[in-house]
Order: sequence, then structure tokens, then C-alpha cells
Amino acid sequence: MYSYGYQYGVIIGSGGAAVGPVNSVAPVISGTAERGQTLSSTTGTWSGVGTITYVYQWKRDGSNILGATSATYLLLAADDNAFITCLVTATDDEGSNSRSSNTLGPVLGLPLNLTAPVLSGTPTIGQILSSTNGTWQGKATITFTYQWRRDLANIGGATSNSYTLADADYQKTIDCVVTATNTFGSAAQDSNDSALIAGIAPSISGVPTFSGTESVGQTLTATAASTLGRPVPTRTWKWQRSDNGTSGWTDISGATSITYLLDAADENKYVRVVQIETNAVGSTSANSAASGQIAPAVLAMTWGTASGKNWGTASGINWG
Repeated sequence: MYSYGYQYGVIIGSGGAAVGPVNSVAPVISGTAERGQTLSSTTGTWSGVGTITYVYQWKRDGSNILGATSATYLLLAADDNAFITCLVTATDDEGSNSRSSNTLGPVLGLPLNLTAPVLSGTPTIGQILSSTNGTWQGKATITFTYQWRRDLANIGGATSNSYTLADADYQKTIDCVVTATNTFGSAAQDSNDSALIAGIAPSISGVPTFSGTESVGQTLTATAASTLGRPVPTRTWKWQRSDNGTSGWTDISGATSITYLLDAADENKYVRVVQIETNAVGSTSANSAASGQIAPAVLAMTWGTASGKNWGTASGINWG
């Protein structure tokens, strides 16, 4: 509550002396400055000639309240967050004078935001932003709810006072709308905006590996190394061939899946796999260790019996 100032209205007679009642103690208004409560005003203390009568004029932020002319005043919705005074006019046989009361307020009613909520935290995917409630006035008790927004659009399910930044927030701005509610209703206020949400470039921990028989006609299968990055990186593969297994690595045309079927061109050569991770922030890659020297195709042997003797075939060649 706040209290300040008094106001006099004095009528001066032709002789220069004050005409009408003289106030020695200002009127005092009392009561709870809250919508629905009734304020009352004393007349103050006056001296004058003959019988002194009093009239009242209640004021909202210094302006007359229409019809509010009794010793009491019921606070209305229009008074929310305003300051209230009462001007008492005393009249005796010689004239009238006025004196203003103390001031009550602000009148507590519907929540009113005084300072906006403040958003804080690191604006990077995976980090947590938080919001204060801001500062509010209004009838107790005030409760708060939260709605986080991405480029001013509500984020589904983001309704606590903190929010973990997701991949969808990359290069967006985030804010939080705080809604204050009491028995009279609700009011909302948005926080400051975050900076554009940053991502994290991909990184690979360790190197990829592969498994399988290292001979022509066999399939090798890659296993990825651990990867970090936000937004979540997209993974691609490429297989490479080298004459000596240490230098001169060249991409194998069309070999871009997680598996690779060794063909005749790989015989006596060396191969490796390259893991590539890419997101909107950047790209990185890691090479596996080299294979051993790729062996020729394994010959399939079948054996049969003819005239009591053992016969076999190997790679389509008949033995006899």
C-alpha cells in the first residue's frame, strides 16, 4: 500500500480570511485495497461556524469516480491496480472547503505484470533454458503456468519453467509465455527472446571397423564409431581401395553402403571403410584401419565316385 499527499480547497473572503470550515486533521480512508473490498473515509477534523455538513468524492488515480459520493466505496474491477483517494468537502454557515484523504493502493485485482519474465541459459541444442515468473501484483494467491514457443509458435508439451533445446530449435528463437492466475482471472506476459539456437558440429570418437572374410566374393560389413552432434548427424559410407594399404586410397565407385562385396578388382589390394557424419553445422569423417591383402576367390571343390575311384571338380575343371 502507498500513502501520499493531501489536497485543500479553501474559499477566501473579501477581507482575505478563509471562509468556511477549517481542517486540522485530514480525512483518513481505511480498508483493504483489493477488488471486492469496501473502503471507508472519516471526515477528518474541522472547525467552523454553525453546523458543518460533509460530502464525499472518491477518486481513482486523481479522477472522480462517477456516483462514488458516500462515506464508503466498494472497489470494482475498474479500480484494479489504481490508487484511491477521497476528497471530503465540509460546509458551514459561511462556506465550503475541501481536504483530500491519504491514498490507498495499488488496488489488488487481476494479475498485472510489473517486470517481464527473464529467460536464461545457453542457446545451444541439448542445453536447458529456464524462465523466471517475472514480477506481478494482484490478489493473492497468484499461480503460474508456462508455455515455451519456437519462433512464436507453441512447442507441444513444453509447459514447465525449464526447457531442453531440441534439434527442431536449430536456428530458431525461443521464448516463454508466463501466465499468472488468481481468483479474478489470468494475464500473460512473454519473456525476452533467446539468441538463434546454435547446433553442435559432428564429431566421431574412435574409428569405424569392419568384419568379414577378406577374399574376393565375400561381403564386408562396417560398424560405426561413436558419434556426437546436434542436430543429429546423417551417416553415410564410402569404401576405398589401395595398392599398398598405406597410401593412394581411392574411392570405389558405387561402394556407399554399410556393406561391400569384394570383387576381382580388389584381388591383392587393400580396402578400408570411411564413416561420414553430416548435419546442418558441418561434416566430419573417420577412416577404418586397412584390411589385409585381399585373397583370390575361394575355389569350391566337389568330389564324386566313378568305377570305384575318387574324382573331383574344382572351378569347373574335371579331373580324371
